[in-house]
Amino acid sequence: MAFTEERKLELESRYILDFERLLATRARRDCLLAGWATNLLRRNDSRAYLQELNDIAIGTPTDDDLVAKLLRDFDLAGIKISKDDLARTMHEMMFEAAEELDSGRT
Repeated sequence: MAFTEERKLELESRYILDFERLLATRARRDCLLAGWATNLLRRNDSRAYLQELNDIAIGTPTDDDLVAKLLRDFDLAGIKISKDDLARTMHEMMFEAAEELDSGRT
């Protein structure tokens, strides 16, 4: 199947927009996650904690390192949360972040 140059540019443009949306949604999700985690951890520095999460999340295509940090921090604080529960919360926050971005709220 041969693509015209116009079709290639259209697909490339759509791919770039989808990727940018994913990055924006993930960044917003991480912001929500930091607020949620600092509340559970009884910390009052959600911006600093968000920076800690961002330092881990930047440049990694998966959330594995981010999940490991959160689980470690919860464990050190004596908070029992399973990896599955954390994954479910992150998944829900991803949808919330997407809705916020769609509606212009952030």
